[in-house]
Amino acid sequence: MTKIWIAFVASILILSLAFTEFHMTVTTAKQEINLIEKAEHSAKNNSEKTEKLCGDIKKLWDDKKHRLEIFLPHSDIDQIDISVENLVRYCEQSDFKKVYTECGVLKNHMSSLNDSEEVNFHNLF
Repeated sequence: MTKIWIAFVASILILSLAFTEFHMTVTTAKQEINLIEKAEHSAKNNSEKTEKLCGDIKKLWDDKKHRLEIFLPHSDIDQIDISVENLVRYCEQSDFKKVYTECGVLKNHMSSLNDSEEVNFHNLF
């Protein structure tokens, strides 16, 4: 009977960790995509608020990155880090064309991250 309880507790722990990882990743990706789309629109219009939005993107990523590193492949984290740093650098230079392009790249990374965590037939097999 003790082995059954140990297996039950271990199963609950594993499911809790899996749900936590899923929720944290999907929520972060959606928040980032929302900010990126605002920055992309702002950069397209050569708006001065683009730099603030880029700062918000970097701040959100820096806040969430350390927790996501526990669950996600480091190659994905590194790609997003590079893209965020490029975005901030282009914002500082007020190079709106490159900001717009980098927003697209970063949005693709975040969408890929979100898609990899969603439960669907393709991800199960």
